[in-house]
Amino acid sequence: MKIAEFTQTPFVSHDNKNMFYIRVEDWDMCNPYEIQIFLDGQLVCDERIFAPCASLLIPCCEKKTVCRVVVKPFEDLPVESAFTVMPPKHWQIPIMYSSHEDLGYCAYIDKLHYECYEYLKRAMELCDAYDDFCYVIEHIWWLEAFDCYAKEQEKQQSALSRRYARA
Repeated sequence: MKIAEFTQTPFVSHDNKNMFYIRVEDWDMCNPYEIQIFLDGQLVCDERIFAPCASLLIPCCEKKTVCRVVVKPFEDLPVESAFTVMPPKHWQIPIMYSSHEDLGYCAYIDKLHYECYEYLKRAMELCDAYDDFCYVIEHIWWLEAFDCYAKEQEKQQSALSRRYARA
C-alpha cells in the first residue's frame, strides 16, 4: 500500500483548518487503514479510513512546513511519506449589494416607495457597523423615499455622516 496522491486544497474551515485530499493505491478493500499526519513533529490528524480516498482537515500552517504522513495498513508495515504544506491564501471576496426595484414585480407603488426607504436605512446601519461596507444608490428615487419616511434623527444622521455619499 502506498500514497498515490496527497493534495492541499484551497478550502479552509471556519475553525482555521485546511482540507487535504489523500488517495492510496494497493488497498485491500477489506480492512480499514490508519492515517497519521504530523506537522513539525506534532500529531495533528489520526484517522481510520475505509476508502481509497479521503478528505482530511489539518490545522493551517503559518509558513511553509514539512508534513509527514504515515499510512498504517491492516496488519502490515506502515508507509511514510513527506510533503510540503504551504500556508493557505487568505482570500478577500467582496460582496456587492445592489439596489433594484421593478414596479409591480417587487411591490406595488404604494409599498415600493417605503421599501426603498427601508433598504437605504438598512444600508446606512451596515455602513455604521462595518467600515468596509459600501452601498451605491441607484437613483434619486431612493433618496426621495428616504426623505419622505425618515424621522428627523435619521435625516440628521445621514446629513452628518458623509460616508454614505461614497462613489
